[in-house]
Amino acid sequence: MSDSEKRIGVTLIVGFLGSGKTTLVNQLIKNNCGYQLALIENEFGELGIDSEFIPNVEDLVLEMNDGCLCCSVRGDMVKALKNLINQEQGFDHLIIEATGVASPGPILESFKKSRELEENFEINTVISLVDADHFDVNYKRDFDDDESNFSDQLAFSDLILLNKIENKSEEELSKIEGIIHSITPEAEIKRTTFSKVEPSKIFERKFYDPRKIEDIKIKEVSGEPFLWSGQFNLPIGKHFLYFNHIHHPVKFGFIGLDAKSINKESLSLGRMIFSDKPENVVNLGKVKTGSLYETEASMVEVHVLKPGEFGLFLSDHPTHLQMELRIRDKVLLPSCENSYKKMESHSHGKINSVSIELPGNLDSSTFQFFLNSLFMKYPQRIYRTKGILSFPGNPNKVFFQGVYESFDFLEGPLWGESERGIKLVFIGKGLNADLIRSGVRNCLL
Repeated sequence: MSDSEKRIGVTLIVGFLGSGKTTLVNQLIKNNCGYQLALIENEFGELGIDSEFIPNVEDLVLEMNDGCLCCSVRGDMVKALKNLINQEQGFDHLIIEATGVASPGPILESFKKSRELEENFEINTVISLVDADHFDVNYKRDFDDDESNFSDQLAFSDLILLNKIENKSEEELSKIEGIIHSITPEAEIKRTTFSKVEPSKIFERKFYDPRKIEDIKIKEVSGEPFLWSGQFNLPIGKHFLYFNHIHHPVKFGFIGLDAKSINKESLSLGRMIFSDKPENVVNLGKVKTGSLYETEASMVEVHVLKPGEFGLFLSDHPTHLQMELRIRDKVLLPSCENSYKKMESHSHGKINSVSIELPGNLDSSTFQFFLNSLFMKYPQRIYRTKGILSFPGNPNKVFFQGVYESFDFLEGPLWGESERGIKLVFIGKGLNADLIRSGVRNCLL
């Protein structure tokens, strides 16, 4: 028997008050599919739990009403779970119903950070109940209230039950599903009334199932964060960059080119410049002029200390900006130029996802450094990560998945005849997609 089979499965259920959590819990209790259940109840709903269906309920139902599982009573939950493990009264599946305002992340993290809990429990599924009737209200509240956690519940869930659909049209439901998928693209959505699901399908789910990772679908992202690039041969001296028609902030950056043309390396650096704050890229050695600026001024000085080829990247077209690059009274023209399709950059609510698919192998040390830097930049704001990685010298796929900064690498099947590459999905709060994509590209060998 594998370690996974020895561990007790956990079903975590979240959702705003009135979304149908307690109705779902009662279904799972009544139709337990032969499991001996234990229940942690953080918020008794309007209907109450049918405790008659759990033998010796005083031992296996824990009510926690002194606070929210994801914050004030989190330590109590861990302590209670350890006590449950040591009870003579056995159980082989745990259901946790969290309070309506709880974020699943800290609860999941508790299982990863406690060796005893990780050895004894396995997360089967995180289910978010969504009230279709009040979706717009709850979604709007999410914008206005940092404590709402509505989007957080969706982001951590692998199954969304879109409940109370009977009063909604197909168009309205499709719109809601589109917003949910923009927050958590890989989650499964089921439309329900009265939280009706097939209990066996719930108990059989696997939150960390590697097969799900293999089936990741990456939405193709095209375009660039800049609209135009030009290449200039610049002599030593003080240059002046004029914008004679400017009515909005303009992003631009000069890059010294090692090659004679704007190549993949300089494009990658250009993406990085346009994806981060100026102070974070000002010290990059290949950015000769101080990197990126946002300004409403019509003229900027550019100091060139060493002659050579430079790439200029702009967030708008130079003809629209009526741009001129001058040294003394001479106007310098680009030796070549390129226009680009603007990359779509938007997110719904506070939460967004970043999907990446690239061919090739990752340098393991560079990737580890990138992850450490990313988690430092977004502390407790990268909620979920998962993907398939390829490392040189390893004939197997490597599955990567995690919650917050706790992540695992798991050896997968052989690559076989398929092209080696990487697929990655990051879900979190306010993630800079351009920056993350550029960082991953720089980890490629």
